[in-house]
Amino acid sequence: MWEVITRSRKETINLGYTLGRFLKCGDIVLLWGELGTGKTVFAKGISLSKGIDSRKVDSASFVLLKIYEGSDRIFHYDFFRIHSPDEIVELGFFEYVEEGISVVEWPHYLIEVLGEIPFLEVFIEHFNRNWRKIRIISSHKRFKTTINKLKKEYRG
Repeated sequence: MWEVITRSRKETINLGYTLGRFLKCGDIVLLWGELGTGKTVFAKGISLSKGIDSRKVDSASFVLLKIYEGSDRIFHYDFFRIHSPDEIVELGFFEYVEEGISVVEWPHYLIEVLGEIPFLEVFIEHFNRNWRKIRIISSHKRFKTTINKLKKEYRG
C-alpha cells in the first residue's frame, strides 16, 4: 500500500498520469471514493499517459462505458447504476479486459466477480477543498512492483 496527499486537481491528474505510465493492456484499476472525490480526475491522468486528450475523459455515469483510443486503449467504466454482479457479466466486461486498460469507477459489484484476476485499487478521499488522500493498494505481485515504481517516480 502507498498513501499520498494531492493538494490540487493538477496533482491528482499527475498521480494518475504517473501510474498510467506503468499500466499495460489487461490491467484493471478500481477507483473507490464518494461522489466528487476525484475518481474521474484520476482517470484523466491515466488517460493522458496513453496520449489521450483529457478533455475527452469525463464521467461515464449515463453510458456505463467510454472507450478512449491512445497508445493503449482505455475502457473507462462507471458502474454507479449497476445493481448486481450479474449485470457486469451480462455487459461483457470480461470480453474487453485483455484489449486495453480497464479503469472502473464504483466497482462494488465488479469486485465480487473478479475472482483470481489481479487488480489495483485506488481509494480517493476528499478532505479539504482541493486536497485528496489517495491510497493505492494491491496484493498481486505485479501491482506491488507497479506501486514501488510509482513511489519512486511520482513528484507531485
